[in-house]
Amino acid sequence: MLLFSSVPTAAAVNTTLATPKLSAPANTESGVRITWGAVKGAAKYRVFIRNGSAWKKLGDTAGRWFLHKNAVSGTKYRYTVRCLSADGKRYTSGYNTTGVQIVYVAAPQLRESQDLPNGVRLSWNAVKGASKYRVYVKNGTSWKKLADTAAASYVHAGTVPGVEYTYTLRCLNAAGTTVSGYCTAGFTHRYEIPAVLETPRITGCENTANAAVIRWDPTEGAERYRVLIRSGDRWTTLGETDKTYLRYADVSSGESFTCTVCCISPDGKSYLSRFDEEGSSFTYVAMPQIQWVINTVRGPMLQWNSCEGASAYRVYIRSDGVWIPLADTKEITFIDTDAPEKAPRTFSVCCLDENGDPVSTYLTASKTIYATRENANIVFTKGDFAARMTEILGREAALEEDPDTPLTRQNASHMLVGALGYAYHREIALSDSADMSLATAVYYGYFQPDDSGCIQPHSLITVEEYDRLLEELGRYAKLCGKRVLAFGDSIMVGVGNKGAGISRMTAEKYGMEQICYAVSGSTFGICNQKPHITDAIRSAYRAGHTADLILLNGGTNDMYLVGAGRTQDRFDPLRPEESTFASGMEYALMLIRHYWGGVPVLYVRSHNMDICDDALERQIGEYGLALAEEWEACTADVYSDTGFNTEDPDIRDRCTRYVYDSGTHDGIHPTALGYAVYYLPLVGERIASLFS
Repeated sequence: MLLFSSVPTAAAVNTTLATPKLSAPANTESGVRITWGAVKGAAKYRVFIRNGSAWKKLGDTAGRWFLHKNAVSGTKYRYTVRCLSADGKRYTSGYNTTGVQIVYVAAPQLRESQDLPNGVRLSWNAVKGASKYRVYVKNGTSWKKLADTAAASYVHAGTVPGVEYTYTLRCLNAAGTTVSGYCTAGFTHRYEIPAVLETPRITGCENTANAAVIRWDPTEGAERYRVLIRSGDRWTTLGETDKTYLRYADVSSGESFTCTVCCISPDGKSYLSRFDEEGSSFTYVAMPQIQWVINTVRGPMLQWNSCEGASAYRVYIRSDGVWIPLADTKEITFIDTDAPEKAPRTFSVCCLDENGDPVSTYLTASKTIYATRENANIVFTKGDFAARMTEILGREAALEEDPDTPLTRQNASHMLVGALGYAYHREIALSDSADMSLATAVYYGYFQPDDSGCIQPHSLITVEEYDRLLEELGRYAKLCGKRVLAFGDSIMVGVGNKGAGISRMTAEKYGMEQICYAVSGSTFGICNQKPHITDAIRSAYRAGHTADLILLNGGTNDMYLVGAGRTQDRFDPLRPEESTFASGMEYALMLIRHYWGGVPVLYVRSHNMDICDDALERQIGEYGLALAEEWEACTADVYSDTGFNTEDPDIRDRCTRYVYDSGTHDGIHPTALGYAVYYLPLVGERIASLFS
């Protein structure tokens, strides 16, 4: 018969409930955890431990587990459980007479963590019942195994100085199975290098053609060094060397970095010195590469690549075997106007910082040209352009510096935007330039990107481009301050370009005042309660608006609404009727002439679209042009005189609005690129002709 300690009398035993079903006990960091399945109707449970031939009470609980806290490592224990009444005076179930057993093995406790040159040495007390130990390191929110060892110590090699590591341990049996719990909080240690040798001192960083060369003073006794680079909040290895310098080749021009140096053992496995935890910060600036040298009527001209991180550049010339500074410039081009005729000239270039000090090296074997002005290239300079701008605009065009710098698309854009007071525009993204002035010049149609979105910002302005720039400046001078009154539909409004359409972009480009009465969805012919262009004309007149120029467009929405064969119907004042495109447009022109007399009018025929029958689209456009000419309005025929045809999917996808609901480009509403490439040049030319 089994004996129980503190067991109720037999009279108080009522075994009406099921016997608790025990699970295998588990060794934890705090002792043995005994668990069982819940028994329906049980108020409490009593846990027993085998004591010789009897069962001895360990404790009572209302839960489904119990912790044996005072277990001794290496000892075998057997447990059983019985249901108990709420007052603890009677048993309400039987018990498993065999019970469950376990050999308790305690969780290892870290005794010491010590910094070594090659890592962290962990030591712990041997645990009775353990054959081996498994070492873990914290990896985010989980534990990563480092190694298994039969010793009571382990060296975690490859630790990074200044970084905290958290470790924990478990016991293993001879088969390598875990048999203990572990310290869930772990043991945290910050690794610091033992100071065996003096800390190396970085003396500087030299920017060479293809690398940043980091240099430091030698440390007595050091045979090898490790260079570390800061990556976020920690140091990572950049490289190792037995020299007192290291080439950092994987670095981009303009990139800043922070590095430090320490001594290591010859095999690279151990640190032998500490390092400067603040580190030394540098910015790499690449050496400029001269791209070409040509003869111009002003003298030899050279161009080099733009280098990120450079504030300016210094041009050198070779004289009697020595490089002599010739000039400093913020541009990437230079003309040697002092070059003697028919003499060899050899050039090189380096980068300068904001203080005018060199921050890169320069080519020692550089570009040579035989200087001559005979049959040389024509090159315009910033000074040339500034003088012509001043002459055309009637006010001085500011030129900050470098008047002899060759005129490129980029610096011409800077001068244009500055002189004309344009606000910056980002609507047209260029794949080879992030310069806002150039993007703005492209937006207003001064320069046109190719199909891949490139503009080649450092290309020299050609004679044709220079003449076109001066022509546009002349138009600006004539049109600036004039008032433009606009009527039409969504293409005039700019639905595909955030509300900047024909009228607004034209007015902004030439410094004009814009009054826009165009409404998206408008038609000339009255139909289906669409906005009516003649109603907008009446509203503008009633509001008392005057104008120096009237812009008019329309017809796109009429394509959906008019019937075939009726587009040509004329407006009859005796029987006024505006249900067709032609009658509605003629009435609109009659009203404009009645309200504003001989004010110049420009009718803009829209581009070629894939929205209706081609014959009807052409018919409406031709009627519109004929009516405009009959009422003495100038015309800009985008359909016929440009290549803007959205039946071409490439043009459609590049130059018209993207509709998110359908996931396609609509082929109707121009983007900024569509306006800049196809509409603005033609409209500007036609407006200029009206005021010539």
